[in-house]
Amino acid sequence: MNPSIEIVSGQKVFFYDIVDSTMDIAHNLAKAGERGIVVAATQRAGRATGNKCWESPSGGLYLTWIFEYEPHEQRTEILYLGVALAIINALEAFGLKKCKIKLPNDVFFGNQKIAGILEEIMPYGHLIGMGVNLNASSEKITSQAITYQDATGKPIDITDFLSTFIEKVEWLKVNYALDKKHLIAQWQRALLKPTAYPL
Repeated sequence: MNPSIEIVSGQKVFFYDIVDSTMDIAHNLAKAGERGIVVAATQRAGRATGNKCWESPSGGLYLTWIFEYEPHEQRTEILYLGVALAIINALEAFGLKKCKIKLPNDVFFGNQKIAGILEEIMPYGHLIGMGVNLNASSEKITSQAITYQDATGKPIDITDFLSTFIEKVEWLKVNYALDKKHLIAQWQRALLKPTAYPL
């Protein structure tokens, strides 16, 4: 199925209704030289860390962002830390405060998961995938998870959230690209359990 392609907050976004995995599609696009974000309304086999499956019912935000491959280790770390913070900052912008990062790659609200991140780095692209539980009922995902709608009692416009998330990532990239120390400090404050850096 061909995607619809739109520009959202300055980024090229490939919108699909249903896919096996946005990460798999992103790999193919990256190999062809594409850059941008792959978004799907649902995934049949969404990927998570450790070959686990990410439950992806309609109502969530499921994406993989294709960044340029950057062999410089510090820049790679900045990007990964920044995406985790951007998810928290975007949720806060829509009224859901006090989300925390649970290492190695999850975002929690209270003691329940609201988002997860998957990173894959290849010579043809730095791919960061994520799933954010937004409007889907918590009953359709795992018992250890929660959605934005269940946490706040109201739905959220997924495209508006995507736009805000993109803006938060770009802001962090610009403001912390040359100031890793402050990014790490902000990341440490967002941790569910205090941890020294580097891990």
